[in-house]
Amino acid sequence: IVGGAGADVLTVAIANESIRPTVSGVETVKLTAAADTGTVDTRDMSDVTNYDNESSDGNLVLNYLATIPTVALNTVAADMTLNFTDAALSAASQSLTLNLNNTTATVTVTDGGGTTNELETVVVNSTSLASTLATLVTDGVETSAVTVTGDADLTISNLDALVATLTSTAFTGDLTVTTSRTLAWTVNTGAGADAIT
Repeated sequence: IVGGAGADVLTVAIANESIRPTVSGVETVKLTAAADTGTVDTRDMSDVTNYDNESSDGNLVLNYLATIPTVALNTVAADMTLNFTDAALSAASQSLTLNLNNTTATVTVTDGGGTTNELETVVVNSTSLASTLATLVTDGVETSAVTVTGDADLTISNLDALVATLTSTAFTGDLTVTTSRTLAWTVNTGAGADAIT
């Protein structure tokens, strides 16, 4: 599939299967996993800046991500895994944005190429309807900072232990976070009724 000069969108329904599509010139890929686990090998996908997980009832796995996209989870009731190559995480001060709406999921971010490089910051943007992350798994990419933005209530039931800074000063919803961290850390919250434990 080859996109054109505009802002192109590809919509894909995936079942309990693994696929390796060849795509170029398409900026947004919308994926719906119907059941069990749908796995996408992204090695032959170029120019994609946004992956949107739309209304998935099954788990979704993106493997071999060579760049850091913006990822949206909209009305998702299953887990999602983002598996990066080590080279994708080689730059300094990189961040991944997760846009959440009406979602209950575990999101796992991993480095399939090794542990040499890091993803320094994850931004969780919660808008429209409330969302819950059962676990935000980022220790595999050694994320040290999580920033929360948006206006819809957000619960992160398990935040990984290497996250040393949590910032939600621009977030206007209610934030509930439980951390696995046992060391000292820095928390700056926003205007909502926040609970950090």
